[in-house]
Amino acid sequence: MLYEMCALKPPFRAEDMQGLYRKVLRGQYPKIPAVYSNELSNMIKSLLQVSSHMRPDSEKILSFPHVQKRMNEKNIPLD
Repeated sequence: MLYEMCALKPPFRAEDMQGLYRKVLRGQYPKIPAVYSNELSNMIKSLLQVSSHMRPDSEKILSFPHVQKRMNEKNIPLD
């Protein structure tokens, strides 16, 4: 969903389910627009890992330095 919010399209597109399946398994998708930060691009890259055990959970996402920085700027508590 984060990718789609940035790129305004899904990361994987195909003509049929078999083609979509192959694209998802390859894990290749167009980069998000350059107006977004490298940190956001890297977060999306980690979220779209092919291997599910390599994807961060919500606790890990909240521990990313750039997320922590934004939360501190907005005074958002974690608990």
